[in-house]
Amino acid sequence: MPPSAHASKPVSAEGAYVARDAMLGIVRRIDLEMYDITTPALPAALTLTLRHNNPALTLPPETAVIQQGFQLGLPVAKNGLIPPTA
Repeated sequence: MPPSAHASKPVSAEGAYVARDAMLGIVRRIDLEMYDITTPALPAALTLTLRHNNPALTLPPETAVIQQGFQLGLPVAKNGLIPPTA
């Protein structure tokens, strides 16, 4: 998806803001390598509330429930480009 003019606001991760250009520099250089795994079930389900970072989308929060792992996604360099370290 091409960058949108509406996506020019900073991205927040645990209160730390990352500028759009820095975020795009990382996203353009990583992919996820997916592995099929099977983990034991968690003793209790873990419920997450996911909120969208872009307030212009006006989408409601979503709920995800994690009970057991079936896939593991690890970041790998995209097209041989390694993300910047800082």
